[in-house]
Amino acid sequence: MAKSGILRARVEGLLEKRAKAKAEALGLSLTDYLTGLVERDIHHGGTADALARMGAEVNLVSAMMIRRLLRNGIGDEEARTLEATAKENAASIIETILKYQTSGQ
Repeated sequence: MAKSGILRARVEGLLEKRAKAKAEALGLSLTDYLTGLVERDIHHGGTADALARMGAEVNLVSAMMIRRLLRNGIGDEEARTLEATAKENAASIIETILKYQTSGQ
């Protein structure tokens, strides 16, 4: 079993007040409360990960529904043209975002 260590974390201001209030409501120390949050996040994949997956699923279903409506409304060829344009625009936006993120800004 690995040795237990001390990890220092800074929680200040309003976040500290809210965390202390939550900990007290649960009958825990702030340290125990924060430890529990970290453990839960690690063991359950993280709320942010789950929300990202849910967001991606909603976007996919929405795109499928829009594609179907477009094909029914304007025909396959026009729908394909619009879809190709949207893909090009999205690729350009994603490329810009990735360049910005990897540049360290």
